[in-house]
Amino acid sequence: TMDNRQVQLERSNHVLTAMGVDTRNAKVMDRTQYLTFDGKGKSSVVLLIDSNTKKLVGETSFDANKLNKGRYFVIDGIRVLTEDTATSLHEAKWKSEAHAAILNSELKIAQDEDLLILPVSDLVYAQNGSGEDNGFRSIASAPVIVPEKEINISWQFPQGASVPTTQTQFVRIELRGFEFFTN
Repeated sequence: TMDNRQVQLERSNHVLTAMGVDTRNAKVMDRTQYLTFDGKGKSSVVLLIDSNTKKLVGETSFDANKLNKGRYFVIDGIRVLTEDTATSLHEAKWKSEAHAAILNSELKIAQDEDLLILPVSDLVYAQNGSGEDNGFRSIASAPVIVPEKEINISWQFPQGASVPTTQTQFVRIELRGFEFFTN
């Protein structure tokens, strides 16, 4: 069944209002922010976003590692998709099984403090395109990415684990939610 986006929207609005954000004249948009990386040969900690991150269709929707003034993003769902057959990121169909090193990693999103730390096994969706369920892990705590503060998104591999240098493993992280533009 399709989840009720209206309820999520109202919840997001409540969360921002409780933080003291005036949302009365805000422009609101459904939004899925995303990042991708090539996991081939990767291990340890991979930082997924920094001040040089450039918005590029198919690769990331983030422009640098801060939201502009007045722009808030409330996360209500996350999914991780993987690809092990495509020769390039732009050919990925995102229907592959995740490599064990990817599956056993943790995804961390922080801004001053930790907003989310979740095992990737809880976020990976291997049945992409196979029916009703869209595979987003619901995030009930509704963490907020606030404007003008550094966003840290990192991927932590298990100690000693890595994706082999011979193994194609593209990863796509999708953060679903609502963007509020206040003035």
